[in-house]
Amino acid sequence: YKVTSTLYIPPGSQIVGEVFPVIMASGSEFSNINQPTPVIQVGRSGDSGSVQWSDMIVSTQGSTPGAVLIEWNLAANSGSGMWDVHTRIGGFAGSNLQAVQCPTSAAVSAACEAAYMSMHITSSASGVYMENVWIWTADHDLDNGQNTQISVYTGRGLLVEGKNIWL
Repeated sequence: YKVTSTLYIPPGSQIVGEVFPVIMASGSEFSNINQPTPVIQVGRSGDSGSVQWSDMIVSTQGSTPGAVLIEWNLAANSGSGMWDVHTRIGGFAGSNLQAVQCPTSAAVSAACEAAYMSMHITSSASGVYMENVWIWTADHDLDNGQNTQISVYTGRGLLVEGKNIWL
């Protein structure tokens, strides 16, 4: 599913993907590296409750240097978290961040600046449980058959500022 603005997950949500669907950020909303914007926002600062999210992938398409793939703000009750939710940045068909667009032989390219951060657990967040969560920026092209190395750029992986976080 391609998204061009932030998807908000409110407290009380239970989301289960079937066959690992991909939520892919694209467009100008995520283009400003100086004004990072969440792709998926779990709760807002001050929200409390529970969210259960499993079996999905969050990604980007093309140049999205301001994308924060997952921003978790929720002050959670017990039983709140993510299971088998992955961030996968570049290196697959449809990402426009493969060996053709982002070869290691080329100079650093703004077209291959793929995300600001994979996941931010903000200072307002608490009680987050994460199991089998992969946070990955591609170093090779998964779909060209030869695992060709690529140059895809993200600024950060996981930033945890919240309390009582289980990884």
